[in-house]
This record gives sequence, structure tokens and C-alpha cells, in this order.
Amino acid sequence: MKKINSETISARNADMQQTIGNARFFETLNNAGRSQEDILEEARTYLSITENDSIIASSDDKVKELNVLTRNLIDINSLTNRLNDANILEEGDLEVLQKLESKLAEQVKAIYGIEDSDLYE
Repeated sequence: MKKINSETISARNADMQQTIGNARFFETLNNAGRSQEDILEEARTYLSITENDSIIASSDDKVKELNVLTRNLIDINSLTNRLNDANILEEGDLEVLQKLESKLAEQVKAIYGIEDSDLYE
């Protein structure tokens, strides 16, 4: 008696679902007035790569780097605020931490295109 090849069916089903998911994504882009080219250009800008560079090859490391930078900004801001609120910092210490935060903030603002008024609550 023949046995159903469930691996083949599962693989084809996964392909079908991925294709439908991609189509839904493209339709959503189109409905928002965005094109695939717009998205690719925007991604290259975020990744600081040229049109000839591969988004796939560049994205993993760059996204990790951006996430670490963003996390560091959030952490230094939180630490500075906690230490300042607890009156632990001396004047010079506060200035050093604020200077470091400012450097990180400038990088994050440049990457994400964020203004000061949107960066801080």
C-alpha cells in the first residue's frame, strides 16, 4: 500500500504560505503607495550600503550593530537618570555621562532620522 509523502506536502504547503505571505506584503505596500524599489532604497540607506551591495549579506551584522547602539543609548540614559535621581553623581561625573549619551544620541538620530523632540519624552 502507498504511503503519503507528508514531507513533500509540508514543503509545498510552506512554499505556498510563503508566497501568499509575500503577496500580502506586496499588496500592503502597494496600498500604502510604496514600491519594492522604495523599500530597497530605504533599506540600503539604513544599512549605509550602495546599490551594488547585497542587502542580504549586509543586513544581519548591520542590524545587530544598530540594535546594540540603540540599546546602549537607552541604557546610558537610564543609568544617568537613576544615578542623578539618587544624587550619587558629582558634577563632573554627570557631565561625562551626558557627553557620552549625547554622542550616542547623535548617531541614533542620524541613523533613524529622528529629531531631538522625538528622541526624548
